[in-house]
Amino acid sequence: MAARLLVLFLGLAVPSMGMYDVLVDYYDPPSSCADGCALWSDLASDNCTRSQSDVNAKWKSGQPPSNAARLCGMPANDPGFDGAWCYCKNSHSDTWDYCQPKAKPVPEQINLQVAGPDTVTVGFVSFEPVANTHPKAMLSTTPDMSDAIEVSGTSQLYVETSNETRHYAMCYVVFNQLKPLTTYYYKVTSGSDNNVWSAVYNFRSLYNSNERNETKFAIFGDMGVYTYNNMDWLQLDAQNNAIDFIVHLGDHAYDLPEDSGRRGDGYFAAFQPVLSSVPWVPILGNHEYHEGDDFNRFLNQTYGVTLASVPTPHPHSHINTFLAMGSAIGQEKRTSGVPSHTSRYYSVDVGQVHVIALDLNVYYFDTELAFRKPMIDWLAKDLAAAQANRHNVPWITVNAHQPIYCSSITLPGEAPTLWEYWYDISQGENPGTFEGCTGTGVIGVEVSRKDLEPLFKNYSVDAFFAGHEHDYESIYAVMDGKVINKCDEAVTAPGKCTFTNPQGVVQFVTGAGGAPALDKFGDPGPFTRLQLSAWGYGRVTANATTFMYEHVLNSNGTVFDKVVIRKDPAAV
Repeated sequence: MAARLLVLFLGLAVPSMGMYDVLVDYYDPPSSCADGCALWSDLASDNCTRSQSDVNAKWKSGQPPSNAARLCGMPANDPGFDGAWCYCKNSHSDTWDYCQPKAKPVPEQINLQVAGPDTVTVGFVSFEPVANTHPKAMLSTTPDMSDAIEVSGTSQLYVETSNETRHYAMCYVVFNQLKPLTTYYYKVTSGSDNNVWSAVYNFRSLYNSNERNETKFAIFGDMGVYTYNNMDWLQLDAQNNAIDFIVHLGDHAYDLPEDSGRRGDGYFAAFQPVLSSVPWVPILGNHEYHEGDDFNRFLNQTYGVTLASVPTPHPHSHINTFLAMGSAIGQEKRTSGVPSHTSRYYSVDVGQVHVIALDLNVYYFDTELAFRKPMIDWLAKDLAAAQANRHNVPWITVNAHQPIYCSSITLPGEAPTLWEYWYDISQGENPGTFEGCTGTGVIGVEVSRKDLEPLFKNYSVDAFFAGHEHDYESIYAVMDGKVINKCDEAVTAPGKCTFTNPQGVVQFVTGAGGAPALDKFGDPGPFTRLQLSAWGYGRVTANATTFMYEHVLNSNGTVFDKVVIRKDPAAV
């Protein structure tokens, strides 16, 4: 086994591996701090007794940022469970608490979602009655906003189910017909009499395949606000033009509704420095269902809507509403992919890559089984269209939260009710004999394979990406429970794997973006080329004939593994 498989464990956490410092100037001090926040750089001068050296160590560089002053903060080495926090001025103790939204609401939790090669949706939150809101944005190609145009949006009310005193105005504005590879500047407001404009942010627009011959994006799953996550590296990658967008494979925040939804608030506050400038493709994970109410559906009433209408979601946490609405509204304007009529599953073209987002929770939760057939029917149509468009967009990737090949063993198997369902539809026989991937669930893996792999084969899907398992696995080109192609090289060392015209689907599990804990591996079986237990994420670079995946370590930003898929020009 040692000759064909390398298993590594790099799970020891290093302070501020991949998290950055966050300063939140749009929040007020905690209500428990009567005199406001203490000065981060000199706590003693504000009558706070907390050790200054201990507090300095919480920050990325070992010192508070020069502009930290008395702002609310999320230091890289102690970002907080519920968002920005501070020590209390004049407390004569080491008292601290979480900060709070301003009485005069400021747009927050700003993020850009990919809706097509020339379209993004900007979503943001304002804590105020939604009836007062009329969201709008100013969009410009100049930093001084001198040529700005006003773009109107829409909003929806969400009342936090665990604390009905917390009202979210979920606001969305669609930017479409963007010029390719152009830097845009924007600011947003809820449009109420009581709201103010956000700061000015900027992003670079995306592109079609004929507008750029190389497509670059980050891809990972399972990330919350932990000191060892990948947010800092994502920001640096974007600044260095190493990525143009992000695919998040699901499981956000851990867990979203905790503390009256403030856990989700803190997640978006931490991620805002990245997502306000880098568009993302969010995918549903199982933790988006861990909201009570029998795994209340992430998208709930968004299923079955038409492209011309806007759904009214009623999920169980504000973050579910946020993601559901942003995707659905963006799809109204989208210019790529077969319409799915839902943001539960959808697709977008960006440059050289057709990106498909699936919801494989349909194989794991009884409440979600009804969505299985509509998704598979849509997928068949979307793949057929993508296959016919290969001359423009040569690569097809399928992305989901749960893997269909892996070797993790962390979690128990399936619940009896779901097993009985699969037992019945398979006419009394076990749906398969798969062993391994027991963290994901043997039964769900087998049935999802039976649904997906015939389509993958018919339409020559190139790569499948999943998270869920908190680790990294490089998997050979597989199909129908068999290894079809191994690496061209006769070694399994990290960074040395090329597939030339593979006939199977090359697969990756990259679910260690920054979750609560790493998962364990079992026997790799015949499918897995490489197992790595360490925090990390992926970067993809694709042109017309080469698709390269690099696996990056959160601990130091270095490339640990590289897998390349090549196509002969005649095969494209």
